[in-house]
Amino acid sequence: PDDLDALYAYGDLLAQRRPEGERDLTRAVEMYRRALAIQPDHPDILVNLAIVLMEQTDVWEAHQTLKRAAKVAPDHQLTNIDGQTISAADLSRQLSLFLEKPLDAQASSPESIAAALDPSRLFKRSLKHSRVPRPLPKPI
Repeated sequence: PDDLDALYAYGDLLAQRRPEGERDLTRAVEMYRRALAIQPDHPDILVNLAIVLMEQTDVWEAHQTLKRAAKVAPDHQLTNIDGQTISAADLSRQLSLFLEKPLDAQASSPESIAAALDPSRLFKRSLKHSRVPRPLPKPI
């Protein structure tokens, strides 16, 4: 589909844990990028893309995407599962601080590097997507 809401919702669905299967982060990134091709400065999609990229340990692109979200909507709020909020700009700053540390001070193995890049560590608790996903439109 080439519908912004459908691509966004499908990206969210692929990125979230589902009882019937594993998450498909690669496809979620693809759907978010297709949605951003339609509306390049959509803050929710930019933030969700950045979170998935962090989970894939693509820190450089996640950082660039978060900086873009912070630029277009600096006060855009994210909410974690405990109801805590953080702005896109603050999350971008936290990731910047993480990236400024020497790698050997952050982690010593690929597994610990991946754990250090977990968005929940940057946000203090597990992040959830910044909006409630809407159901996909029914086919005609």
